[in-house]
Amino acid sequence: MRSSRALWRLAPVAMLALACGTPETPLAGVATGNGGGRSDATCASGDLVHAPAPVDAYGRHLVPIDLERTEAAVVFDAAAKRAQAEVRVDFTMGVEDGQPLFDLRQRVSEAWLDGAPVNPAAFVAHDLGGGRGAQMLGVDVTLRACSRHTLVLRYPIGRPDSPRARPPEWNAEGGRVAWDFYFTDLIPGRYLEMWLPANLLYDRFALSLDLELRNVEIGHTLVTNGQVERLGESHWHVDFPPTFTAFSPMVVLAPADFLEAYEGPLTLVPGRQGRLALFRERTVHEELRPIASDIAEWVAEFTRSTGTYVHDDALSVYLWSEPDRSMEYDGGTTSSREALEHELFHSWYGRGVKPARQADGWIDEAWNVYTTDPRRGFRQSPLCLGGTPVELSPQNPWTRVTAYLAYTRGAQFFGTLAALLGEPVLLERMRDFYAQHANQLVTTGQLEQFLAGTAGDAELAAAFRQQVYGGAAPADEPTACLR
Repeated sequence: MRSSRALWRLAPVAMLALACGTPETPLAGVATGNGGGRSDATCASGDLVHAPAPVDAYGRHLVPIDLERTEAAVVFDAAAKRAQAEVRVDFTMGVEDGQPLFDLRQRVSEAWLDGAPVNPAAFVAHDLGGGRGAQMLGVDVTLRACSRHTLVLRYPIGRPDSPRARPPEWNAEGGRVAWDFYFTDLIPGRYLEMWLPANLLYDRFALSLDLELRNVEIGHTLVTNGQVERLGESHWHVDFPPTFTAFSPMVVLAPADFLEAYEGPLTLVPGRQGRLALFRERTVHEELRPIASDIAEWVAEFTRSTGTYVHDDALSVYLWSEPDRSMEYDGGTTSSREALEHELFHSWYGRGVKPARQADGWIDEAWNVYTTDPRRGFRQSPLCLGGTPVELSPQNPWTRVTAYLAYTRGAQFFGTLAALLGEPVLLERMRDFYAQHANQLVTTGQLEQFLAGTAGDAELAAAFRQQVYGGAAPADEPTACLR
């Protein structure tokens, strides 16, 4: 079974040539399809429902795509202080002919599309109006609507072309390497696209990662929320499920002597035991067992208040010594000790119920702060209807960051809803919303409709219009501060 992966990883050109034939000249701007296209109705459904519409820009017709499966092999050579990636991506075009659009923040050195070589210069970054750093990557080849394709890429892994990203770290004396996916939703281009081909949040796809270290002098530890098969002392294969999106997979690679680990049982689902894998950097000066006890209490609380944990039976936690370096993943977190409760709750709201677009990412941050902030101040601080408009969910489909105001004004917005509905009703409806949408993508419009319950709830509609979408109140609408 493993040999088929090795075949494409070691000799993709030969393998693809057998399947498709290999032209002598690179593809450039030609319409092509592999004959495996789906019907328009089929390729317009599924993940592409939430994708931006195709766009004309820079003399090109750019079409969002549906990634179906990504297989990646990354080799770190500690002696040479060099990392190399080779990736195979299976994808389907949308309902219009055009040039495929996705994202990658590494520089491609070699590429093949359906077995034909593609000039690396054909991979072009496009600013589509999502803001600074929010560009997408297009391939300068026109493909037919609903056709299916395979893209193979080779490139060295270096510092991503993403704001404030970090490259892999090599020990000055050699023999050691540290690598962290290091996602954040507050800076554009800081999800999986930093390292591997990925897409906007509308797209769910299966991912496998073959990770190998060479010329290392000590053992290393891999911390992840994927299913791991150890192939050697410094060689792992990790599978991530097809429900994952670009912000879901968690990978931290570090020298083993830099970490302390704890593994134990954890009740993630009532009546069924799960597994907690907990790690801390040795510069985090706190014992792991008390932290594990806190995690168990929080997980039990979130299960009671919100619903069933949906990430199989495992939870992975990695504690940083850096106070501001925390991020949530599906069934995992890399967190500071102070932010741990907040980050864990994201496995319910944020990575259990997932935003369909970045513009919907305010929901989980706002609800998380409202729910877990120990001061509970936002529960007593509803905003005023008719006051200053607040935009938490921008309408630009190329937005790549969560609104920072989600952590403050967003939490206050849920205070407004509590004042409108009554807090017991709000808590019940948010629990019901989770039950109906766990492991699904949701939009702000879906949440609004669900909370309204019935059409014509004028006050709730006004709250969303003014405090989420940033719309001003009509001149004849009176200001009302709800308490």
